[in-house]
Amino acid sequence: AKLAAVFIEECLDDLSHTWEDLMSELSTMLPYGWAGFELVYKLRQGDQGDRSATPSSKFSDGRIGWRKFAPRPQDTLARWDFDDAGGVQGFWQQAMGTGTNKAIVETYLPIEKLLLFKTTSRKANPEGRSTLWSAYDPWYYRKRLREVSAIGVERNVAGIPKIRIPSEIIEAGGSYL
Repeated sequence: AKLAAVFIEECLDDLSHTWEDLMSELSTMLPYGWAGFELVYKLRQGDQGDRSATPSSKFSDGRIGWRKFAPRPQDTLARWDFDDAGGVQGFWQQAMGTGTNKAIVETYLPIEKLLLFKTTSRKANPEGRSTLWSAYDPWYYRKRLREVSAIGVERNVAGIPKIRIPSEIIEAGGSYL
């Protein structure tokens, strides 16, 4: 178990991104309710230099480790893939094509290659619930109150017509009309 713990720590230290970057991307889970990361692996073969297609590693033991936990933005989700029992099998990611091909391309990411973080675990919903959900009602009422107050101020500043009837007209009983 100690050797496994050392290996995990080495793998986490050998990521191509910082732990702070990962936490920053992970915090997108709060407004969306979920955050997904694709597990990308590499062969730990030491420093390969800039010319190699193989990613560099701090370790040269030939083992397979994590290269990165690649964030998969929430706005690229096309649809979830569920099995017959309702379990998440993966999701379809939608992205714009590159180069001259600007067609929308869908890529399937199986759950085995995903780290899925969510704020709640309710009804097996893979998307969780946004932490902003409970703020909607106060926001809505505050917004409406500001609009109504602005209308009231506008009408007050613009002035309300004030008509004064001379006392002679009132005393005469309307004979002037």
